[in-house]
Amino acid sequence: MVINTMHRLALVAIAAAVLLSPASVEATGAERARLHAEALRSMYPRPESSAGDAALRAYLEAALDRLAVSYRVLGFDAFTEGHSFSSAVEVVIPGTDDDSGTLIVAVPLNHPEHAEPDDDRSASVAAALAVLETAANASRRVTLRFVFLGAEYGESGNGPLGTARFLSGYFPDNPHALVYLDVSHDRFTLDTGGGGAVAPAWLVTRTVDAFTGVGATVRVRAHLNQLHRLAISTAPPPLSAFLAAGIPAVYVTGESAGFAPPSVTATAVRLAGVLDELLLQFEDGIPRTWDHHYLYFRLGTRQIVIGEQLYLLLLLGVILATILYAVLFRHRLGRYLTAIGRNLWNLPVLLLLAFGFLTAGTALLRLLLIVRRFPTLWQHSPLAYSALKMSIALLCFTVAVQLLRRLPFARNGSFYSASALLILFVDVILFSVIDLSLGYYFVWAYACAFLFSVARSRTAKALFLALAPVFLILVGAEVLRGPELRLTEFILLTFEGSLLLSFVTLPFLLMFIRLDFLIRHPVRGRRSFALRTASFTFGLATIGFAAFVLVSTPYSNLNPQPVHAIERIDYRELVRSFSLTSDAPLQTLEVRFAGQGYRVETGDRSWSIESPILPD
Repeated sequence: MVINTMHRLALVAIAAAVLLSPASVEATGAERARLHAEALRSMYPRPESSAGDAALRAYLEAALDRLAVSYRVLGFDAFTEGHSFSSAVEVVIPGTDDDSGTLIVAVPLNHPEHAEPDDDRSASVAAALAVLETAANASRRVTLRFVFLGAEYGESGNGPLGTARFLSGYFPDNPHALVYLDVSHDRFTLDTGGGGAVAPAWLVTRTVDAFTGVGATVRVRAHLNQLHRLAISTAPPPLSAFLAAGIPAVYVTGESAGFAPPSVTATAVRLAGVLDELLLQFEDGIPRTWDHHYLYFRLGTRQIVIGEQLYLLLLLGVILATILYAVLFRHRLGRYLTAIGRNLWNLPVLLLLAFGFLTAGTALLRLLLIVRRFPTLWQHSPLAYSALKMSIALLCFTVAVQLLRRLPFARNGSFYSASALLILFVDVILFSVIDLSLGYYFVWAYACAFLFSVARSRTAKALFLALAPVFLILVGAEVLRGPELRLTEFILLTFEGSLLLSFVTLPFLLMFIRLDFLIRHPVRGRRSFALRTASFTFGLATIGFAAFVLVSTPYSNLNPQPVHAIERIDYRELVRSFSLTSDAPLQTLEVRFAGQGYRVETGDRSWSIESPILPD
């Protein structure tokens, strides 16, 4: 251990000597990032309190001493929330205007315990250090604070101690914003919320502009903001901690895009350019506003933000348009009210049908998981399982509606249009009360349903019906693709999730029934052409998705099945056992235990054996 530590410290001395050379003093930001990345690669591995971790901190302090900037080492000796032999380093570069605020760049010094060499987060440290060196000799209005956080990936699993240590002594009184860099590769992803809060829209848009400014692309996970606001999402723990402390923050990660990812050095250079561009974005100061209920999405490279005020104006406009239409066309309003009054009992029956068929889909999914003996299989293909559940429910519903035509159900198309409007209006109010931002999607759906009801042609009605659920489908697909497993499990495998889905989907089903009244069957004497076509389509979809679910497997040679092996030796009880467990059936394995070979052939997810032979 002593030899290993001395070897690493020698590497630090060599790297520091290189950086102190005249050529490196005048190096560009990109060249500095490259030099730092190459030096940091020699310090792998760097789990918490390891020799590599100590070497990196020594390297960092040597670079800061060379710059002659003041810095503060934040140790954990007297920290009440946890202990570590690592530490954090904080560097402040004062700006010329205190009112312009503070931009914080935070990076972890260590990495997860079993991280691969190409996933050691050294690109983040190299980029931050390179930009710090450039900024140290420049004059800016905004104060810059670089925080290099030790013990972020701790052995105890108590969360990011470095973040907690920094926050324990940071109480700003001026505008501030934070960008957390946890990057290994240049397939960048931007997380924007967690723990019941979301980053302000201006921080998200300016960070994306910084990536765009250097020709880099970044995936923005702002579609999860609704879940973040409800505190039901999975979010990076440091980001949740900063947002909970009232610090506007975003979290940048990066992953490999293929079998030959760019080198850590190239990623560090790219990331340093992003940071330089981000400093320019805040050259005029940090905003003080924080809209917690905005809606963010992208169309190509264009960023679109619908703020709280705009949403309230849209909501007010939709309501006023509805009232104005009711005043101008009182005859149609009276017809709608009469149709609802006469056939109101149809709505709970149709709702129960939708709920029943969604519940049947849930039961079938549970049965498939039992047949596959793989209870977590849905976690690997949540989109396919969700599509199977919905296709089963829609198939059964469209067939049931055709059969119900023989019963005394409403044959007045106005009833279905009016009922869809009524339910969507209730959705707007209900979900806006739960969280204002949730109402966006239902305002859009309500506006499309309103246009659906007033449109004259079948083509226009079909168009508005197709547009009405677009945003709900998009956000649902993004959540499932994530995946957010807690919410996905609630929707897929619980009766409460089926009840919520039935309430959300019913108005669109009512609009489809209304459209079916307007479409004539090409064969004279027959009816329900649209419903028959839908039944056939959903039938084919159900068969396809069911076949996929029955035969698909998430494991391959490139993604082997994880198996947990435990050997237990108890000299007091004279017992020696060996057990294997996995989320999926074990199938066929070759095992060597207690000097003997065993062939495991089982469709179960566990296997065990005992031996009387105890080792010396």
